[in-house]
Amino acid sequence: MIGTSLTQRLARDGIRAEKECPTYFRLKFAEEAGDELPIYERQSRWDFRGQDTGQTATEAKGSLIVELIVPGRDKPIWRETLSALSSRSYDGDINDATVRKSMLESLGRQISLLSFPYYIPESEDLPALPLVIE
Repeated sequence: MIGTSLTQRLARDGIRAEKECPTYFRLKFAEEAGDELPIYERQSRWDFRGQDTGQTATEAKGSLIVELIVPGRDKPIWRETLSALSSRSYDGDINDATVRKSMLESLGRQISLLSFPYYIPESEDLPALPLVIE
């Protein structure tokens, strides 16, 4: 799911993801269990409290590091870190698979919003373009 999201994001800019290219994105994904949360059944979106079912679910936490790797460099020339939690609202079954899937979908949405650097100079002395000063 994460790889597909990245491929689709690159395709929007006209970049094809191909195997065995010298320049590539390296993805480092980690996940862990979050808090144990009670499950409430709600009759509508305006039912703010809902009825306690007596069940719980463990939320999923994920983090993804996206790095741009180029030949001849020891370190990535660009890196972005994304993090996501599983959803707090479900229309269907709540189980480990649906909780994890919602967290992965959240990461996928964040990947679709990534801004990639398209000009990075060879020299360490020159600023990358576009240059943004905050």
